[in-house]
Amino acid sequence: MRLAAAVLLATLVTATSGCPIQTGARGGAGGGGGDSFALYGGAECKKHSWSASREDEILIRACMSHIPMFGSNAQASLAVEKRHRQFDDRHPDLVAAALNVVDCAKYCEGDRLATGISAFYAELLDEAALGKQLAPIAIAAEAKEAFVRRAMAGVETLRARVAGFDARRRRMYVDVPREVAAARRAYFDGHAALYARLDELARAASTARASRRAPPDVTRGLTALRGEYLAACGGGEMCRFDPFVIEATRELVLLYVLGNEPLLARAENSLLAEQAAGRHLFSVEMGTAIYKSMSEERREWEQYTAAKRSGVDDATLAARFGGAPPVQVDPSTDYIGSDQLPDLTTTLGSGGADAFDTVAGLVQAVADAKKTSPRGEPLARVSFRDNVTQEDIVDCHETGRVTGVTFDGGNHARLDYESVCTTVGTRTRVEKIAPTLVPMAEATHLQPGDELLVLVAPDTREGVVLRALGKRTGNAKGAMPVLQLRGHRFGARKP
Repeated sequence: MRLAAAVLLATLVTATSGCPIQTGARGGAGGGGGDSFALYGGAECKKHSWSASREDEILIRACMSHIPMFGSNAQASLAVEKRHRQFDDRHPDLVAAALNVVDCAKYCEGDRLATGISAFYAELLDEAALGKQLAPIAIAAEAKEAFVRRAMAGVETLRARVAGFDARRRRMYVDVPREVAAARRAYFDGHAALYARLDELARAASTARASRRAPPDVTRGLTALRGEYLAACGGGEMCRFDPFVIEATRELVLLYVLGNEPLLARAENSLLAEQAAGRHLFSVEMGTAIYKSMSEERREWEQYTAAKRSGVDDATLAARFGGAPPVQVDPSTDYIGSDQLPDLTTTLGSGGADAFDTVAGLVQAVADAKKTSPRGEPLARVSFRDNVTQEDIVDCHETGRVTGVTFDGGNHARLDYESVCTTVGTRTRVEKIAPTLVPMAEATHLQPGDELLVLVAPDTREGVVLRALGKRTGNAKGAMPVLQLRGHRFGARKP
């Protein structure tokens, strides 16, 4: 039935467009396979060279059975991996998903991991939705139709391949990605109302960026929406890395960059620059889950192999490891995307990092500054405790005892003498930290003793709060807890 439909469609396209139709074999790396799909043979296929543009990516796969930029199957797998690392599952690029499906259906038959990843993308594809995303692309309609045909043929190929996986490989390469994707969909659905408002603000932000503006109503809306999410989040300070917070913050940074407000752009970007900011990116979460699953399988295989070698009988092995024995795999980090987010403030020029100071100190007091910022915000004056440190005063003298000989580059010898040092006292150093002015809304919940980080303009001492940190308790080590991000207080206390 599918073959008959494909032949009929090919006949219709030939009759209406006058473009020759080629037949592309659908199947494994060698191009073999049962049924076929119709390729496009129009004038656009007659290029002498191809670019990396989206138009050419589609045309190559619509026109040619073999994809010329792939000199090996490994290169096709790398292309799948690259698209995967850039994929945004909340705003899915179905054309990128289709490219992965086409490439892997053609070339990835021996790569089970790439096949499993591409099978995930195959599940995203729907002819109508893919056609809608292809509509704005400036190539012939017949080329788009051929690309869709090939992508949907690839869906069937990948489904057949993963159906042939053993249970353990199906678990690692198919089920685990599905579970991660399902958990992420549940997260997005659980915050659907907030995301709807975020999308509305993002559309307004996109329009404003085109005019190089940062409208206060949009920036206030994004900031308030982020605060609303954080206030309802039960995860405390770690909520600052949740997908919703990162996406809202990214919109703020872009607005402030293009609106030429470098202080606020740098302040907001400080969250995106934190080491864990990208921990919930799609490719990071999915790649990490696959790596963990493969690592567990590797341990199971090592234990199974050791038990079998020691003479454990088959019945005991089956009871311990299940009917299907573990398989030998090498845990792969290939599909774990980078969790380092790009610095969106690199275009600020003279308004870059050197234009501002980061002030850090323990809060002494917060008072009304009786003035407003250029943006019309009431300001608070934050004073800091003196930074008091002590250092030892050391008295050192040589004993006259030779401890060794050192030779220089010219082979000249120098005697080394023993030196004895004794602490004879201490010296106290007191560093005064000048007060800063910050928006009153960001200072409301600051408490004496908080370690505060403020980004300030050195000439005016006016700035904004980056973070407030709490004291470590007891013998606790590691990072201090984050009490405040910008104007939002985690577990806010009344002043």
